[in-house]
Amino acid sequence: METVTSTEAVVRSLALTAPSSGVVVVNSTANPVEDTAGDLEGCSITTGTTMDIDFLQFWESAGENEGAFAQLAGTRGFDVAAGPFTANLGCKQFGSIGISQITDSALTATFIPSG
Repeated sequence: METVTSTEAVVRSLALTAPSSGVVVVNSTANPVEDTAGDLEGCSITTGTTMDIDFLQFWESAGENEGAFAQLAGTRGFDVAAGPFTANLGCKQFGSIGISQITDSALTATFIPSG
């Protein structure tokens, strides 16, 4: 289980070597843990260490079933050249509650060659 705060953090990384130019399609899943009503958590697939808000996966806790899991899932494609490629799942907590939990985060990737 990863703890997330109001500071963005990489919770999962995936590295691969593309054999040629093409597209890498990255899929992510993460399970926010139900806690306090209004608990806001978000994740984003990115190639950097900061979240890309244009690709934000967002969840708000209703606070009705403490300890239960919700699910965030996303897909994003990246044009790549031959060589190393790294994708990250960055997450953070939004709002006034200071600490949140993400569990069972995962990244998978599919390489699709050009042409």
